[in-house]
Amino acid sequence: MYGCSSVNRFKQIISQIGKKDIILDVVPLTDFKHPAAVQPCLVLIKIVGTDTFYVNHINTCDSSSLCKRTEIEELINNLRGRVFCFSKRKVMHQLNVKNVNDLSLASFMEHGDTFDQDEYDTSSHLFFKNKYQNHDELNKIVPSNNHVSRFLDMCEDVTTHIKKKYDDAYHNVNTSIIETLQSIESHGIQIDPVEFEKHFPDKKHLVVDNRVYTEYNIFTSTGRPSNRFGGINYSALNKENGCRKSFVSRFGDDGLLVMLDYSAYHPHIIGKLIRYDFPNDVNIYEYLGRYYFKSEHLSEDLLKKAKTLTFQQLYGSISEEYKSIPYFAKIREYIDHRWDFFKNFGYIETPIFKRPITSNHLKDSNPNKLFNYILQASETEYSIQSMMDLNRYLSDKQTKPILYTYDSMLFDVHKSEGKQGILTEIVRLMQSQGFPTKCYTGKNYHDMNPVSI
Repeated sequence: MYGCSSVNRFKQIISQIGKKDIILDVVPLTDFKHPAAVQPCLVLIKIVGTDTFYVNHINTCDSSSLCKRTEIEELINNLRGRVFCFSKRKVMHQLNVKNVNDLSLASFMEHGDTFDQDEYDTSSHLFFKNKYQNHDELNKIVPSNNHVSRFLDMCEDVTTHIKKKYDDAYHNVNTSIIETLQSIESHGIQIDPVEFEKHFPDKKHLVVDNRVYTEYNIFTSTGRPSNRFGGINYSALNKENGCRKSFVSRFGDDGLLVMLDYSAYHPHIIGKLIRYDFPNDVNIYEYLGRYYFKSEHLSEDLLKKAKTLTFQQLYGSISEEYKSIPYFAKIREYIDHRWDFFKNFGYIETPIFKRPITSNHLKDSNPNKLFNYILQASETEYSIQSMMDLNRYLSDKQTKPILYTYDSMLFDVHKSEGKQGILTEIVRLMQSQGFPTKCYTGKNYHDMNPVSI
């Protein structure tokens, strides 16, 4: 074990590690706040296949030899071997480091489970967490040897997931999905303190500088990320009780929230999966309604019924009376093909990033359930591709994407950039894969009104 205190010590560590792989963990000042909103207090490094590890104190109570975060970042970015961690998104919030490999992802893709750090907490961790709930510097006052002990125990359990080479599917998720969602998390969402306290009275400890942070969990059976942090489910915020008024623009009167919502996203995605070409600029529900009701002109009431019927076919099973409709006939053919492949080979791959879905992810499988998993995975992967383009475009701008919710994206837009045509480009990027969108704007996330761009 080594403490670090100087540039020479860092050079010595780099020399000792050489081209070897390492496991990296960052302990934030507290686990009660989002890692994007707090500073690291301790950085732990272990050389894979050896007993050598390094304890780097940044802000702890039990060491007088402290490092700067920038020194640690330079150290890690200068290593020649691979860098592994238990949670890449957490590490990226705490340190500006490159090319980090997520071991929880490797475990999830192979076995369908991940590593829960809480399960490795020492008795000291549990004691301090219970005694000092929501403490802003909880991990600083936990004796560092307990963080080290937990880290080494986790290292023992993850080494089986360190491989000489990972396939493209792993790298697609490790970079495209994890890094894209981590970037959105890092921007946070501005709150109206009065409204937030009214609707989330027990969540004030989550607020840092009038901002809260989301947390996307991609380790779900379908690959569709959940999004909650500190007991707030950001992917299912109530639309009726006014809680969405809590979320506003960080730019005050100079800002505006803008939401782009994909229209009939799933029916359009399915069209791509089964290679079914809809007519240009068509309302899918009206298009299918003509088959349902044998009429070229649908009333508003019939259009609503057509939408309900479409959902029933897509998320339940296709009714016998609609199996002859060309769109549903091709869906049935696709479902049967994917199901036969899954039964014969024990897995299928998602259409874009080629992530395998196996029996470890799909329990109690049947044809329609498999199809639903493919659909939700495809939704995520198509959305991520658009978000990657958006992140690149907005990287040097004040406007930021702040909330992804499956078929929509919420942006915090500075009005000066809106006048420069930024919304036109955002819409273009969102629609670049052929999925139409609707646009809404508002001063808060509740009072959003439709606009044309």
